[in-house]
Amino acid sequence: MPNTRARDGCRPRTRLLIIHNVIAGMRRRWLLRHVCRELEASGAELTIVAADSSEADRALAEKAVASGACHAVVAAGGDSTVRGVGAGLLGSELPLGIIPIGTGNVLAHEIRFRGRPRTVAHNIMHGPSAPLFGGRANGAAFFAMAGVGFDARVLARLDVGWKRRLGKLAYALPLIRELLRKPELFEAEIDGEIHRCSWLIVAKAARYAGPFLLTRRRDIHADGFHAVIVGSSSRASLLGVVLAIGCGRAEAHPQVKVLPCRRVRIPRQPGVSTQLDGEVFGPTPIEIEPSEQPLQIIVPA
Repeated sequence: MPNTRARDGCRPRTRLLIIHNVIAGMRRRWLLRHVCRELEASGAELTIVAADSSEADRALAEKAVASGACHAVVAAGGDSTVRGVGAGLLGSELPLGIIPIGTGNVLAHEIRFRGRPRTVAHNIMHGPSAPLFGGRANGAAFFAMAGVGFDARVLARLDVGWKRRLGKLAYALPLIRELLRKPELFEAEIDGEIHRCSWLIVAKAARYAGPFLLTRRRDIHADGFHAVIVGSSSRASLLGVVLAIGCGRAEAHPQVKVLPCRRVRIPRQPGVSTQLDGEVFGPTPIEIEPSEQPLQIIVPA
């Protein structure tokens, strides 16, 4: 268990900056409204700011750290919003709260953050905080996972407008299109050993795309990562891996290998894309390593 800083007997967090991703959460915006009502009814003073990118999220969080005016910064969105806000809070004592209104909400699932408005509001104001050491990819922060290959190409095809309207259903068409392509293998150096993959997930979290169990060997607060190496070279095999993840049985698939690791390097390889916490990051080369700075994250009591 991580070391937590309990709020019991301490003053509640009443001055809150809520950074709301205007792209995420169209179908769950009711949760944001009701949580804000619960917070205000409990005496919290809210400043709600809209942002439309990870860079804007980070800049707002950094400004909050510099001002010293807040008791906590709250990310209202999905994992990409948490990533942006969390990057701005790294290394500071200012804790991060989550209102999970995104599509996947992997980190919220990992810390077992319940979605009922009163519970979410109570945790933000009174819950303990725990240090979370995420990862760095070419210096950029992430907290749930980095993906290389297949899932990054799916995200690159995703229509953000459809995602806003349909949620997870918007992933169906780009997912099918990528499954119709023959998988392309690339090389990954994992703790000095070369592996051939068509898809690689460097995981801090045990879950993927929300509640789907990726590996039973992972704890979000544990040191390092787990590399989920997919060696599928055929469409049928890759489809089998996707279905296995959906059933929570990825580790049982013969083309999946799961290894604990600390450092991953992908050399420059044409056509190989990457993603961080559900957001397209860019092409290779990429170097992934643990972060040396913790994020203080508010967890359920």
